[in-house]
Amino acid sequence: MENKAKRIHQKQKFAIKQSKIAKIYGSNTKSVKQTSTSALTCGNRNCVMCGNPRKMFLELTIQEKSFNQTIKLIDD
Repeated sequence: MENKAKRIHQKQKFAIKQSKIAKIYGSNTKSVKQTSTSALTCGNRNCVMCGNPRKMFLELTIQEKSFNQTIKLIDD
């Protein structure tokens, strides 16, 4: 397959997989646009569960916390 054909095929497979997951959880009302995203998210950036936790709760990410701990260990 060509690269473009592979990408199209991967997108189609992902959309089919997400629609199956949505049917299992009982949310059959996914639009065509939403099939390109995860089936278990609502897609609203302002939603606490779907939004960026760094922006929602003003906390550092796990990677940033880990980095800060390694810096403290090196400084000591």
